[in-house]
Amino acid sequence: MEATGKIAVIMPHIVPPMDNELLCGISEALSGYGYDTVLITGLLNVLGDSANDGYSAGLENIYTLLEYAEFDGVICAAGRFLHPALRDKILDILRRRDIPCVILEHSCEDFDCIYPPQREYIKMITEHLINKHGCRKLYCISGIKGEYSSEERMSGFCDALDAAGISCDGNCLFYGNFWRDEPCRIADEIADGKLEKPDGVVCTNDEMAIAFCNRLIERGLKVPEDVAVTGYDGNFESFFNDPPITTVTGHDYQLGSEAAKRMLEKLGHTDVHIPEYGQHLRIGTSCGCDLSLAVRNSDDNKRLMKNVRRNNQMYAERRYYITADMISKLSGCADVDELMMTTSTIAYLLPNWNTLEICLCRDWSFDLEAPDRFRTEGYSEKMEHRLYLKKCFDTWATGEFSVSKVLPSFDLPHEPMVYVISSMHFKHQIFGYIGMSYDSPYDFLLDEYYVNWCDCVSNGLNMIQNSQYKNYVKEHFASLLTVDTSSGLYNKRGLMENITTFISGCTKNDKKCAAVTMSYERSKEHYELSPLLAIANIFRHSESRDVLLARPKDDVIICLISTDNTKEQHVIDSMLKVISHHFSDTYGGAFHTALDDIAICCSFLDIRNIGNIEKEVDRLIEKASDKAKVLAVNSGNCYSQLQNARRRILESPQLDWNVDDIAHEAGISKSYFQRLYRETFNTSCMDDIINARIERAKRLLENTDRQIGDIAEECGYASGSHFMRQFRQKTGLTASEYRKNAQEKQ
Repeated sequence: MEATGKIAVIMPHIVPPMDNELLCGISEALSGYGYDTVLITGLLNVLGDSANDGYSAGLENIYTLLEYAEFDGVICAAGRFLHPALRDKILDILRRRDIPCVILEHSCEDFDCIYPPQREYIKMITEHLINKHGCRKLYCISGIKGEYSSEERMSGFCDALDAAGISCDGNCLFYGNFWRDEPCRIADEIADGKLEKPDGVVCTNDEMAIAFCNRLIERGLKVPEDVAVTGYDGNFESFFNDPPITTVTGHDYQLGSEAAKRMLEKLGHTDVHIPEYGQHLRIGTSCGCDLSLAVRNSDDNKRLMKNVRRNNQMYAERRYYITADMISKLSGCADVDELMMTTSTIAYLLPNWNTLEICLCRDWSFDLEAPDRFRTEGYSEKMEHRLYLKKCFDTWATGEFSVSKVLPSFDLPHEPMVYVISSMHFKHQIFGYIGMSYDSPYDFLLDEYYVNWCDCVSNGLNMIQNSQYKNYVKEHFASLLTVDTSSGLYNKRGLMENITTFISGCTKNDKKCAAVTMSYERSKEHYELSPLLAIANIFRHSESRDVLLARPKDDVIICLISTDNTKEQHVIDSMLKVISHHFSDTYGGAFHTALDDIAICCSFLDIRNIGNIEKEVDRLIEKASDKAKVLAVNSGNCYSQLQNARRRILESPQLDWNVDDIAHEAGISKSYFQRLYRETFNTSCMDDIINARIERAKRLLENTDRQIGDIAEECGYASGSHFMRQFRQKTGLTASEYRKNAQEKQ
């Protein structure tokens, strides 16, 4: 089914597995009706001073996208926001927009608000303690007194006691904040004898149940022998706790499904059918049940274990961060185009995405004349689509688009997907946002690694604007000087003050004044000395009075030559001959450059046209710069092909890669491709293929129990013996030894 609409889901952050399950309940229901699920998240959910700093404000600016975006509807998990002011700000935006909204777990008179059924399921788990384990003296620890979910869960506990004929007075009811401090306090009072020891304690979320269990055990009591304990939520930690917590699972998925159903009905859909997945007990041993009753192979546990394995796989791939060197790569880019190209080469560090897009505000950079003026909130009505990546496809971008579209890729034909949109900012300066699509909410981890990746790209943008400001200041001061401070050559002003005298001298000696202009623009070359300055040094060291050198721009050198030649090309040829002849003498082989990469233009300057000399100089500078850009684009195309080739290799090393085919696809010879590849990445293409295959094999050995022969085949090896040989060469271990070591470390 092709996507025909999009529903925004507003959440403060994503904490697995519960938030992922909420999204899964929403997306699985919406996708059946042709809607994309678009998660808009600030990635941070805190109270206190850290919620008010500039960095947090930059993250939270993503919610202002709701002011502009054209969504068919919005589902807002308002009850999960810890910061009331931020929650109210979002709700105010939704009121102004007047679009279909469903609010989760927070009561608002002017919105349709829903909660998951909780009372009946807390009653169910309390009855399990009463009827299965014979508990008669029970305590209940809930959340904030007066808060809806806290009271619903507490009421479920009281219902179970009333049904069993057990007295339910205030002495057995405790309120906290759904966090660890209150259950730890109660556990201490029980251990100290200040509070009568109960038969069992019903904690109304798993976080409290885990804290309560662990504190009791620390204080010398046994769970469940001394006190039986249950939870509610069904998170990862409760499953793996010792003892495993008996809890209720499925309420987040159920809430998500119900929210999607309510939204679909608001949009005019009738007889809405959603996936059935209600809440149910997940038996652990904390209640007193035997481990054999904790059905590890139940559908719920299989689902949980599948997600645990998927998360472990994503965490295992994080080792790439160590060698990716993201900060230096992205902070060293000369402009936004280079930054986007470099970003595409590290996109593989974020796993499982289908598409990745970067959208920048039209005014993303600060004002060069007043760098303290920049965008601190909202987004520009017109955004710049600077990067679009699709797995195993070349990069592209559409240019300018209306912010109301959110992402240009929404207009492309696609099946319903889950999108994640988060802020791109530096402190509280707003750059834009990043959007990524996935098949499932379980395919992403929006944790510190994701935030770090986004921050590295944003830091690259900050470095670019700082570099632009530095150049702006430099040019401003240069306009007051006659010498370029970094090279010692005349700058534009110095050139114009001396050019008339030089031309007059040429005329007096019956010679012509040739202005040879050279420009170089190839940012991917890493020379310690600029090729243009290297050439200028050759003429400067000659101490010839027949040459005047100037650097009117960073990427342009002008050489005025007193010459007998009457043809411009002859002057250029003669100059190139001098450069080639003296290069090795001047630098002793320590410096090499390709003269074909340097744009060279020539024109004769006449004393009779002295009034238009500055215009002619400007024309030469522009001509050389334009020619250099053409050369840079031609060489950059090769570089782009290299980057795309490497990205595809790292993403899919198991494919049948062939250097001849890759070079042919790039449109260059095999030998030239291999030389450029090594110069660009400091390794050969074949080594990259082998290393990527070995890394893939290592992950499979660590995280699966598959046969080594199957792993070899999945990593692109037709021969198992070939795989074993290369694996040992690269790791110093056989595959079996590597797996054994990895299992022992776990």
